[in-house]
Amino acid sequence: LRARRESKGEVVISVEGNGLYTEVVEAFVDEGADVKIGVLDNLEYGSVVFSQRAVKSLRYSKSQLVGAWFGGKFVMSKHLIKPLGEEAQIEDVQVILGHREQHFDISTHLDFSAPHTKGESSIRAVLKDYSRAVMYGLIDIEREAQFADAYLSEHAMLLNPGARADSIPGLEIMANQVRATHGATVGPIDPEKLFYLMSRGLDEISATKLIVIGFFEPATSRIGIEEVREAIYKNVEEVLGEGQPV
Repeated sequence: LRARRESKGEVVISVEGNGLYTEVVEAFVDEGADVKIGVLDNLEYGSVVFSQRAVKSLRYSKSQLVGAWFGGKFVMSKHLIKPLGEEAQIEDVQVILGHREQHFDISTHLDFSAPHTKGESSIRAVLKDYSRAVMYGLIDIEREAQFADAYLSEHAMLLNPGARADSIPGLEIMANQVRATHGATVGPIDPEKLFYLMSRGLDEISATKLIVIGFFEPATSRIGIEEVREAIYKNVEEVLGEGQPV
């Protein structure tokens, strides 16, 4: 994909079906362009996914890469975001909703090689049944990338004891005038929140869905593509709906 100078646009890729799926997506964002790329994984449960996506942007550009992971039994994916020019801004947002015995191996690499650039990556996972997510994150700031601004967050909510998540953040910083921060949490659904909502008349499934939507909200509120946001809410309803008890 190529976003021309001063252009604006949105690209949505929706993947469906069953089997082995391999994917390479690379976007080059020219000076002053503003582009949003969303990829929806709606593959059937038995599928296997190997994916690699990259966004590289020149100065004064803005770009967003969104990955919404719902389908497949085994998913391995890597996102690379690389601002190449001054004042370039890139945001990576990934949402995982796992159930049954799904396994998600998700990594994101924020690679800075130019000064005065900004990059953010946010991964949020909700897991039930015996699903698992492994979230790798790396902030890599080279010596030339002075005044870079980087943020990495990885958060997972486990809806039952069989679910599991691992958060593995990392920082490799060679420059001495930068801002680089990260945050990571993995934990069960808050029983006090669940009790509070049920005391207000909601059943357990409805209360759980509301908490999950609230957990995803810091990510979904940043997603600039309405179709992707709606797909996330739809999958929450399907995975946690009636007949799908936590």
